[in-house]
Amino acid sequence: MTSDAQNALRRIMEVYSKETRFCLICNYVSKIIDPITSRCAKFRFKPIKKELMFDRLKYIATQERVPIRDKALNSLISMTNGDLRSAITLLQSAAAMVLPLPKQLTNNQISQKNENENKKEKKEKEKEKETQMEIEIEKEDDENDDENEDEEVTISLIMEISGFVPPQVINEFIKTCKSNSYTNLVKKVKEVIYSAYSIQKILFELMNRIFEDSSLNNLQKSNICEKIAEKEHSLIDGADEFLQLLDLAACMASVFQQIK
Repeated sequence: MTSDAQNALRRIMEVYSKETRFCLICNYVSKIIDPITSRCAKFRFKPIKKELMFDRLKYIATQERVPIRDKALNSLISMTNGDLRSAITLLQSAAAMVLPLPKQLTNNQISQKNENENKKEKKEKEKEKETQMEIEIEKEDDENDDENEDEEVTISLIMEISGFVPPQVINEFIKTCKSNSYTNLVKKVKEVIYSAYSIQKILFELMNRIFEDSSLNNLQKSNICEKIAEKEHSLIDGADEFLQLLDLAACMASVFQQIK
């Protein structure tokens, strides 16, 4: 909601607060204006545990007959970071790419079906025809099921739909930063930009990888993470993605050279 819309909501809350209770759900409390937050009691919900998310997603996949393995579910859970709503949305999008489209009845079939429901007595010939039609439809459904047995929701499909940055992209980027070649660095940054991955997600994955890098000390990690935070802030303000990512790559390259 924009600030103007929130100010309008504030007025509504003031007028009807005696007979109405308002429940606001948001991901970022900082985006809610102070007059509204001061009138509300804040409840913060922690990310859902992986075990609970796995059980719920497994239940949904079973009920909806979505072919997905446990490894793909675990990858889906790790990508969403405890957000069950986002995980269900990704699962639904992935299932739409795999499951066959439902068959739609024509207008003639719909009208015939309505007429058959209204009639109590039917002729024997019509019953035989309807029985044959049902058998043919069941055969077609069985054939479609056999064709789609090998199709399932895979890890690569989930990564493609979610826009998740593959680990090999991050590995190659860090490897190029360690190569001590500015020409290769520029080529790699252009390659990453042209791959159309979200720069924010790339920065997030780089930050996680820096945290796990045992070859860096705490000071070096803090320098890179501080630069990542600066680049993210600049991107939010509308800065050029290529220049910001190139500046970050140059900073990482200088830090890696200190190790040598």
